[in-house]
Amino acid sequence: MLFYLTLAIALLLIVAESVAAKINKRTNSTKQQSDKWHAAYRWRWIIGIPFIIISAIITYPQPGVEEANKVVGFPLIVAVFDESGRDYVGPLSSIFFLGNALIWYFLPQPLLLLWAKYFDKETVNA
Repeated sequence: MLFYLTLAIALLLIVAESVAAKINKRTNSTKQQSDKWHAAYRWRWIIGIPFIIISAIITYPQPGVEEANKVVGFPLIVAVFDESGRDYVGPLSSIFFLGNALIWYFLPQPLLLLWAKYFDKETVNA
């Protein structure tokens, strides 16, 4: 059940971030936001890359399992390592890694959208 829940959340995040990226691209072309917002928009990809690297190297205990298994990948599980170091990967591991990369790479997009909509005081009202 947890697998399907995290899969659904990941897919919703990818869709929401894609929509936010499209809106931000349109917002950037209209030049209605502050210079700080436009500077953050220009550097958004540099902010996303470290998130990909961090999500690929962080391990955490496997939820709901008593053994000392470690999990790599969040929100989608890419690999599981047991206490003796054996890895458990499957046909979805590379797809889930790419899904996690998309989620973390585009993480600045919804934040930029919220900034543009609610917190940018220098917005020019059209």
